[in-house]
Amino acid sequence: MDPDRNVKRLRKLFGVSRTILKRAARRPSVSDQEREEQQRKRFQFLREMRQQRISSLGANHRYVLEICADMCGLDTEEVVTGVVDENKYVENLNGLFNERGPMAIMLSNAEMMGYPTESGRYQEKLKYTEIQRTICLRADSVDMIGKWMVVYRHHNDRSIENRTVSDEVAMFMINAEERNACLNVVKTFIDYVLKPSVEAVTEFGLAEKEQLQKFFHILNMYNTFLKSSEATVSSRVLFDVSHDLFKGFLLVRWQIEASSKIVTRVRLVERYFEQWLRQIQGILVEGKQIQRDTPDVGPLQMLVNWRRMLARYTSITEFVTSRAFNNHKDCLTLSRSSKLLNVVS
Repeated sequence: MDPDRNVKRLRKLFGVSRTILKRAARRPSVSDQEREEQQRKRFQFLREMRQQRISSLGANHRYVLEICADMCGLDTEEVVTGVVDENKYVENLNGLFNERGPMAIMLSNAEMMGYPTESGRYQEKLKYTEIQRTICLRADSVDMIGKWMVVYRHHNDRSIENRTVSDEVAMFMINAEERNACLNVVKTFIDYVLKPSVEAVTEFGLAEKEQLQKFFHILNMYNTFLKSSEATVSSRVLFDVSHDLFKGFLLVRWQIEASSKIVTRVRLVERYFEQWLRQIQGILVEGKQIQRDTPDVGPLQMLVNWRRMLARYTSITEFVTSRAFNNHKDCLTLSRSSKLLNVVS
């Protein structure tokens, strides 16, 4: 028997076996086929549900969405496409027209990550891609930041019909540059909704001309007060606190004592402490400059300036009495290596 011949036959046999295995590996299994079929049916079902949500939008829904789209400078179908992405968006829009429904809903068109899984147009490859789309939420559930369309009704004791929707529903736009900017919302509402509505009224019943002038004067003064209040709130000082440092190494007494013995950590504490002292010193210098205002400055402007400085001084007082500031200070006191404490004292 020729051993080389047997080896060649075995190699040939193994070669055929490997080819068969490779072909079998490329062939999808029954379970994979079933999974793909289930996925296809699921996507088909979601597309059908999406189409049902589109069909459920009536004339009153379209009326609101068309005006919102026009105010945002968007195409109506682009707004509709986003609203029907989720069932809750359509339910929120429906609720606005129902008896005892929400008094207001809010719509926003902004960049968001991908499409919702149940939207009927979900794409795995766009899961982490920013896409411009519209959402519709109840006004009491919005963490407001950015540009929003507010749609509100005057009362909800009865349902709104198609023929009365233009009389019972109103809309305006707000742009909250900072999160939860409530003063900006009230000011915007007065500027773009309340004041134009009152000025459009021609019949005031028994009210005399002097009374009307006084009313509009008070309204304007209140709006001016809101604007100055917004400037006052925005002038508060924010001190940068490293929460990794504070909560990780300076939260309790034994951590402060241990950190005071580590040179690198003391230097990091000293860096933040020095930054806070520079901020406080800058505010105090600014306060002295405001005291030297020229005599032609009006009393209202002086009041705004003093309220602004009061807000800044209050934020300093709150911070220097906070736990974060005092724990950093205690660490430097125990280390006995910082000269910054001489400035504080």
